[in-house]
Amino acid sequence: FLGENALPLLDQGHYQALLNWLEGLPARHLDKDPWLRLRLGDARHYVGDWPGAEIDYERALVAFEAAGDVTGVAWATLGLSRIWNLRGQADRAAREGEKALARVDMGPNGEGAELTMRLLQVVSGAKFYLGRYGEALELLDRLEGLTRGNPDRQAALWNNRAVVWASRGNFREAARAFERGLERPGARRSPRAPLHLTNLAHLLYLMGDAERAQPLFQEALALARGFQNRGQILSCLIGLAKLYHRQGNVDRSLEFIEETEALNAELKSPLIESEGLELRALILSDSGQYAAARETLNQALV
Repeated sequence: FLGENALPLLDQGHYQALLNWLEGLPARHLDKDPWLRLRLGDARHYVGDWPGAEIDYERALVAFEAAGDVTGVAWATLGLSRIWNLRGQADRAAREGEKALARVDMGPNGEGAELTMRLLQVVSGAKFYLGRYGEALELLDRLEGLTRGNPDRQAALWNNRAVVWASRGNFREAARAFERGLERPGARRSPRAPLHLTNLAHLLYLMGDAERAQPLFQEALALARGFQNRGQILSCLIGLAKLYHRQGNVDRSLEFIEETEALNAELKSPLIESEGLELRALILSDSGQYAAARETLNQALV
């Protein structure tokens, strides 16, 4: 049951339930079936246990390689590439993700299309993090042909395009793309909705539109908590901390910073840690505590 239904359960946002089921299995079952080990890694990834997910993906990868299972190797590489992107190792994610893409067999009846879609997304994300925006958009163009008839994937595609356009300074075009993705049927109820809503909220914040950004952050946070997606909760919390600081509500901003730091003590996202320290330094500087601000900023730059 779990082997066949794990991926649909993940796509529906049942991360914690799947994690509980898989963790309840005897270790010998996980060691014997690398597909179960792989999905355990997926569940850990989505609830924010990135170190645990990486270990499971690596163990699954070794087992798939030993069995000569090319498809399994590609799926394990996909999982690892997601973790590498989160850890700031985008060059490794792009390199290994492209190798996996080249090995995926689409088959005469479209077999491998689901894996290809996911690999294209993660590799385009890696290219984006590396600043290779043209290459990222080319991969998204390839992805578009595979997403027809799939509103959830189309919403994700528009989200990814919007992120690239925003990084190029095309804020208004990016905002329209985010909104277009969120208009897809069911887009605001999808497990991916917290990510898409948060990205739009961050963009509106950068554009100075706090009035529209705040309810989007709050909607995203409620959904992320409902899906128990701790990685996305982090992004919402730091976004709200920045927003309240800009509005002059330092106390609320510090509350969200402290909540972010408490959660990130477990997840250990270097990007979130730096953003929290930078915001703390700004608050200290605003209050005239320049030496403390300088020391905090130096911690962010380490």
